[in-house]
Amino acid sequence: MTLLDLLSPLSAGINLLLILISVFTSAFTAAVGVGGGLLLIMALAQVMPAAALIPVQGLGGPRECYSCYTR
Repeated sequence: MTLLDLLSPLSAGINLLLILISVFTSAFTAAVGVGGGLLLIMALAQVMPAAALIPVQGLGGPRECYSCYTR
């Protein structure tokens, strides 16, 4: 049993794919300036219930804000 299996009810492959999509959408936002959050919500909507989309997407917000101020 991997760490990803313990943290999420989704399969490890789906979790890894969502992590990679999160990295891509973060880079997209950094390069273009807008749109990465919407792309991430669209990806999350494929595997999660609608009521969980905004809270789960919001978990990455503090990380992104913190990284902006520590450069």
